[in-house]
Amino acid sequence: MKRINLLYIFWILAFIFCLWIMNNLRTQGNRTIFGIAFTESHSINVEYATTVTQRMVQPGDRVKKGDTLLVLRRDEINKNITDRLASMNLLEVERISKNQILDKEIELFKASQTTRSIEVNSQIKIIEKEIEIQKNLLKSIGENSVDQSSNVKQLELAALVESLKQLNLHTIEQLSSYETQRQSNDKNQEAKKTQFKNEMDYYQEEQYKMIVCSPCDGIVENVFVLPNDIAPQYKELLRINSNNPNRVTGFIHESIVAPFKLGDTVILVSAARLDVTSKGVILGNGNNLVELPLRLRKFVEIRAWGREVYIKLDAANNFYIGEKILIRFN
Repeated sequence: MKRINLLYIFWILAFIFCLWIMNNLRTQGNRTIFGIAFTESHSINVEYATTVTQRMVQPGDRVKKGDTLLVLRRDEINKNITDRLASMNLLEVERISKNQILDKEIELFKASQTTRSIEVNSQIKIIEKEIEIQKNLLKSIGENSVDQSSNVKQLELAALVESLKQLNLHTIEQLSSYETQRQSNDKNQEAKKTQFKNEMDYYQEEQYKMIVCSPCDGIVENVFVLPNDIAPQYKELLRINSNNPNRVTGFIHESIVAPFKLGDTVILVSAARLDVTSKGVILGNGNNLVELPLRLRKFVEIRAWGREVYIKLDAANNFYIGEKILIRFN
């Protein structure tokens, strides 16, 4: 009876073992991968050259989101706000002055029209009295015919009545014109004032940006400026590390085709604490194959390669920095 060559058995078992390893690598599936949670430091800068007036924190300080870190100053912002305030005040003075002049014109116009109206009414009353006297005179002497002079007086009376009517119409029209002029003055001044106010609001928003606040709960890693320093635009002023991880780097094994696109939401689960979960959004992925970290390999002894995928974590999460994360695609 022939003895079985143990070497053959070893190679067969090795082949089976390799198949088993490949199968295990694939059992990860195309919808589940592993990754590592980490924190990405926040680098804080401003887009304009500024002067540091106050430094509220030191390296190593713990801060909460919204805490004041630095107070900066841009002299041109203060100057622009002051200029806009002065312009708005000047516009208001001009508006009041124009309306006061207009009020004087209206007052003089009304006085002139009233005087003219009184004069015309007086003339009307005189002529009406003359006509009445002529009628009584004719009646007393027994004349029933109409005197020619009476007709003339009637014409004069009619002319005066028409003149008074036109005077009143002119008064109404002119007062309406004055009111239109007042509204136009107010509207023009208000439009200019609104423009200055919008500009001032913009500069006030820029001034608010001079108060640098913490974007998250975390620890101040470093502060690169001192009080009275002049910081160039986009210079890094300080750096903060978040207390909780804010990024996850996942690794897709080269043998797996994972169905995802940028902006997709994924489910994140702690590999050691399955009850700790969160959501994330895919920000990007790498096209180069990199060697998987040891702790993410199914078999530490066997080197493996894959692509990186970058995921943004929700701000509220209970993961540890450096924790192994299970990533599930929807």
